[in-house]
Amino acid sequence: MITQRVQKEASAPVCSSNFRKIMGHFPTGVTVVTVDHRESCCLGVTINSLTSVSLAPPLVLFCMKKKAIAHDLVVNSQSFAISILAHNQQELALECAEPGGAKLADPLLVHSYDGNFLVRGAIASIECTQEEIYPGGDHTIIVGLVTRLYSELDNQPLVFHRSRFTEVLQGTR
Repeated sequence: MITQRVQKEASAPVCSSNFRKIMGHFPTGVTVVTVDHRESCCLGVTINSLTSVSLAPPLVLFCMKKKAIAHDLVVNSQSFAISILAHNQQELALECAEPGGAKLADPLLVHSYDGNFLVRGAIASIECTQEEIYPGGDHTIIVGLVTRLYSELDNQPLVFHRSRFTEVLQGTR
């Protein structure tokens, strides 16, 4: 039965809508990348493509849609922060997922030691300096060298699966 189903779906054309649907089966965490926008303000952009690349040196990457209004600001930033959102931060994730991102200010943010903006209430945050930029189809791949780590809350992460937010179920060991 499963073989027939796989063969049938494998013959579907590879188009952006089918590809998006298939990739939606892979649950991802939800993060907000923040960069300086103007004095005392920053821009937050929702990203679910965060990946660790290397432990030595510590590198992460995320992808930014080239047509996004915030693309050039993020790509041209020398440093940025990535905040891993908690399960109760869906509203912020949606706000920052708008085409231009979202302008954020207090009380949503905490100013870091290195001058970046961290999302208050996030379960963890990572500060980076930009290491490399690569083309990636209709996206730009941004690699960051991790300079500082924060973990403040023992909370559940916000997860995105099949085009909606969900929670991590606690299993048994």
